[in-house]
Amino acid sequence: MSGKNNASQTLFRFVSLRNPQLTETKERNLGFIHRPKGATGAFDTAVAGKSSRASKLSEMANAARTFSNSGFETEKKIEEGEFGKLLIIGRKISKREELNANELSYVKDYYSHLIDNNKELTADGIKVFSTLWNNYIFQIVTQGDFYVKEAISHVLMAIHIGFAQSMNLADPEIIKANGGKPLEKALDGKIVLPKFLFSEDVVTAGSVSSRAASGTSANALSARTSQRLESETQALLSANKALHQKEALEKLNAELEKLQKRYHKVSEQAYQEAYANYKEQNRDALELYERKLEEVESRITKETPEEEKLRMYEELKRYEVAPFQFSYKNEINLLDLKDNLSPESLDTFIKLFAEFDHQKAAEEAEKYGIEVLSDHMLRIGSQNITLDNELESYSDALNIIGNHISSSMQTALENSPLQQQQYVNLAGASVPVVQSTARTPMAYSFYSHNTFGFSGAGGFVNFSFEVADSSWNVASAKIFATSDTAGSFEENFSNIPVINDKITLPTCLINKFRASLAFRIEIIFDNGSKASADLGQLYPKEDISLTGMLTLTRGVVENPEEPENVKIQKRRNFGIKRLGVADYLKVVQSIHAYVPGEVSNIENVMASELRHKSSVARDYSEITDTTSKSQETEKISDTSKTSRTDMQTEVAKELDKQQSFNAHARFGKSGTWYFEVGADYANNTAQHDSTRQAVAKSQEITERAMERVLTKISEERVQKIIKEYTETNVHEFDNRGKVTETDDADAAQPKHITGVYRWIDKKMKNQIYNYGVRTMFEFMVPEPSRLHRLAVAVAKAQVLTAPVDPRTAP
Repeated sequence: MSGKNNASQTLFRFVSLRNPQLTETKERNLGFIHRPKGATGAFDTAVAGKSSRASKLSEMANAARTFSNSGFETEKKIEEGEFGKLLIIGRKISKREELNANELSYVKDYYSHLIDNNKELTADGIKVFSTLWNNYIFQIVTQGDFYVKEAISHVLMAIHIGFAQSMNLADPEIIKANGGKPLEKALDGKIVLPKFLFSEDVVTAGSVSSRAASGTSANALSARTSQRLESETQALLSANKALHQKEALEKLNAELEKLQKRYHKVSEQAYQEAYANYKEQNRDALELYERKLEEVESRITKETPEEEKLRMYEELKRYEVAPFQFSYKNEINLLDLKDNLSPESLDTFIKLFAEFDHQKAAEEAEKYGIEVLSDHMLRIGSQNITLDNELESYSDALNIIGNHISSSMQTALENSPLQQQQYVNLAGASVPVVQSTARTPMAYSFYSHNTFGFSGAGGFVNFSFEVADSSWNVASAKIFATSDTAGSFEENFSNIPVINDKITLPTCLINKFRASLAFRIEIIFDNGSKASADLGQLYPKEDISLTGMLTLTRGVVENPEEPENVKIQKRRNFGIKRLGVADYLKVVQSIHAYVPGEVSNIENVMASELRHKSSVARDYSEITDTTSKSQETEKISDTSKTSRTDMQTEVAKELDKQQSFNAHARFGKSGTWYFEVGADYANNTAQHDSTRQAVAKSQEITERAMERVLTKISEERVQKIIKEYTETNVHEFDNRGKVTETDDADAAQPKHITGVYRWIDKKMKNQIYNYGVRTMFEFMVPEPSRLHRLAVAVAKAQVLTAPVDPRTAP
């Protein structure tokens, strides 16, 4: 059986390793651009004089701090300098563009001016190459400007073409090393860094006597590390500013609430005193007015015409008393605020409710002070500052401050990084993702923020530094500071844990400096080591950001007599070895044909025999589900209510009126006639009014209610599924003989039958595919599990983020 089948599978992959050979990098190999002999500089001197414990890269980094890259600061300066035309030619080479005859002639003539008759570099030639290579190495060490580094490499490529043209390209040795077209190989030349500078020496492990305290670290921070520290500090600055503003607003809010309560208390007391004086001064006039008013009201009846009423009330106006008037100072009064608010709160209040130049006001406040012109205006130097006209009371101010507090809190939450643990789902298991950042142990970041306070100190300091691992928890940290407002003081912190290989101190020196600050810190770690830093005198008129290295002092060794191993400087490519060049091969397997295989069964059927085989397969399953629920609820409440209202009113009115009239007349004669007439009249009226009213109200509530709910749910679900599958196979051998169309009697008789059953085997075809040449590396992984965790941290597939714990969230 044969046939074509396209189904195939990869059986295995393998490599055919060739005999490894070293690449030819000698001078005659034009495929590489080497640094000429004698073109050394400051970096060679630094590496040659390094100690046995120091690395070459760190020594070159120190040398880069004092290296002058004049003329190579930017790519534009190189274009405008003496290497401008070479840069243009080098760019064409890097783009694999064809050089014309003039450009080839230019680079050849340029290189010829750098060599003598023996084709050795002159003093000027060595100077040119030293300048180019030293600046090239400076850019590699500092990684400052990628485009400057590329520009220098293009210049070296162009000069390399001139070097290639100065050689005898017809020399058999040149052709042997570079092929039939050496100039084309030179166009594809690669720059080779000096092995003396960039290949670390292998140090043999040894031992030295341990000391009580190791030396300090004097390595300077690289530009990349400084930039990383500053960027991390800036990322947290918005949150710290918002929290600082929130604390200042809360302090102002508390002080204004006290002023509001005191203002209302004092104003109410002044009102009562003024009203009492008003009543005392106008007592007689008020009583006279009350009497006249009562007389007018008593004379008015239903029959009194309107004209008469108007006349009586007009007459009453003569006895009116001037109404009571009360005035008090405004709630928002700058003079009171200046006297009662703290300097920091006064700064916050004026900045919140007025618009002005903060920095200019802070500078002029030191010279001229603050002068209050009115309730809503003050003067600081040349600026007249007016409060918002809509601000009329403490309530208005407190409402606005409350809104700003909420806004500051929201800003702090939005800019605060939340520590959320992430997990990767691998085959159903949640594996925590370790997110680590490359750290520089003992590298610190200092940031001071100044808020330009004009009547008080305003600002804070953030300080953080990086450590090697979690064993560097801070046991205690002490800050020694001297400022222009608070003098000399100390701040202490303790038990600060390591988070992501970094220690961040709480915000310190809050509102304790204005224009000058001296800062020094001492740190003690849990492992017994100590670190310190002295930043000297600072003048934080604006925000200051500083980075550097802490001075580290190792802890005391318990057994100083025992030697300790010297830490070997590990190579960055440790565990990686280049084996050589190999062919990458793959074996693919596919089905070629099916052929008979081993015997599986033999059946013998005798003559006149009937054989019958029957097989039955049955599948049976039953499922039963039962569910039961019960719920009981009882609610009792007892309330009573009784209401009673009593009102007593008593009105007594008594009127006494007495009136008498007497008259008499008398006449007579006593010598002469006389006549006498007399009359007496007396009228007495007395009226007493008395009103008494008593109200008594009581209420008692009693209400009783009882609610009992009993719910029982019984649910039973019986699901019975019977699945039955029956398969019957019948295999029959009938050798009893049948009537056939033949005249041969023997042929018609049954005969013995033998049958052989065989397995079918697949015939496979294997084919080798060559996927080309590969450079082979051998990797040694010392910590496979850690490498796996790092790989999982990179692969973000199916990442599960744990929710933020509200108990620890900011």
